[in-house]
Amino acid sequence: MVSRRERFGEQSASTRSVAPVRDLRPFAGSGASTQSAWMTAAVTPSLLVREETAADCAAVAALYAGLGERAMLMRFSTRVPPELADRLAALDDTAAFGVVAVTGDRVVGEARLERDDGTWEMGVAVADDHQGRGLGPRLLDRLAGLARQRGIGVFTAAVRMDNDPMLRVLRRMGAAVVGATEGGVVFLEVATDGLMPGWPPGTARPTVLVESRSLWETPQTEALRRAGYDVRRCAGPSRSAAVPCAFLVHGRCRLVEQADHVADLLPDGEPWCAALAAVHPGRLVATDLTQWRSAVERLTAGTPTRPGTVPG
Repeated sequence: MVSRRERFGEQSASTRSVAPVRDLRPFAGSGASTQSAWMTAAVTPSLLVREETAADCAAVAALYAGLGERAMLMRFSTRVPPELADRLAALDDTAAFGVVAVTGDRVVGEARLERDDGTWEMGVAVADDHQGRGLGPRLLDRLAGLARQRGIGVFTAAVRMDNDPMLRVLRRMGAAVVGATEGGVVFLEVATDGLMPGWPPGTARPTVLVESRSLWETPQTEALRRAGYDVRRCAGPSRSAAVPCAFLVHGRCRLVEQADHVADLLPDGEPWCAALAAVHPGRLVATDLTQWRSAVERLTAGTPTRPGTVPG
């Protein structure tokens, strides 16, 4: 198995459980549908999505080997020769599990989680002739449910910045950017219960949530990381992209709950963003770029400490 460290460098998050979901409180007038509804709408009805088994290895290897150049790049970040496809398709029950989409005797899609130093990392592959039909989201929906049954609270994804379809899918699932963008790759984390992930239990560094449409690192987030802050980012809700907000839909968001400082840099003119800004806690430090620059200068001027702690 080619690990994320081999492909992309150091990993950014650790496997952990998450708090249970509270009661659902849909945001009135939001138009937000359930996750499974938008994920299954466009899929060919004859496809069967089921749990992957060791008997699927040859068919999954054929799927990998048959991917077009771009699909291969999005999945593996490099061209995979047939002999390596066989190795990558091998399913070790102790370190990997997944789901497959089958039509006849052909596997046309696969999503799996592979364990790498305590972190479960996601990988998705869809045959070229089945792309654009909603199959990837359906596979991920089933995979998240399977992970939840196995007691896995979160999984990670290392996604190329030019992989717009996958980034949109993960945003709709509630992905948070958990690490610095490196070499055109963004590191994300997804909770398997449909809410946003938070920070690992026992996080010692002060936490900063940046709500911004951009997934790229900025001088401000880089400065905070260098100063010792644990920065996570969320792209926020978007009505046009059918991306709801966990806080508005479910009445809670772990990122908001666990952040020591929050910067709301989302567009003012979008109703969902305006509604989100209205319910932010008192930890809000900035609502525009000018305030944000000043807040970062203030936060990085001293020794970072979590509220309620005394610097050593």
